[in-house]
Amino acid sequence: MGVLKKSVASFRIFGKTRDQQFDPKEITELLGVAPTRSHAIGDLNERYFNRTGQRHFRDFAKWIVSVEYRTPGDLNSQIKELIAMLPDDPNIWRQLHKDYELTVFCGLWLECFNSGQPLDSETLRLLSDRNLCLDLDIYQDPDYIHDEDEETLEFWKQVDVNSKRLTNKDAE
Repeated sequence: MGVLKKSVASFRIFGKTRDQQFDPKEITELLGVAPTRSHAIGDLNERYFNRTGQRHFRDFAKWIVSVEYRTPGDLNSQIKELIAMLPDDPNIWRQLHKDYELTVFCGLWLECFNSGQPLDSETLRLLSDRNLCLDLDIYQDPDYIHDEDEETLEFWKQVDVNSKRLTNKDAE
């Protein structure tokens, strides 16, 4: 399996429903960590205007803390870095889970076909101890064109041949 070209990780808090209002400052105070990004419902989105040029206001609340992108990707160290920034107190995690949706989001950019990275048992334990959902978004590196990769083409030819064999056996 090839290595990840790039990865990013963040801890995210959203309301249990899209219209659940919460004050990001309260989350910051509870966790003792400043967010990378946060906003409440009704906050002005300064980066977005609708088609008629009117300002856009946020319609959901969020609180996010992120670690830097890594090239090459290294999810284990990024997740461990995130968790180290947050408190260990199980009471805080129970309170957060009662009121909010919590996830660790990871973006993975594949360098080539069949790239990836295993998560080690310590990383999985850190997530499990806090009952955190892992949300993975996987992207193909746009610089990688699999049609020109002989190994990838051969793999897909084999998959096609094997699937035809299975189909023919089922038909008999």
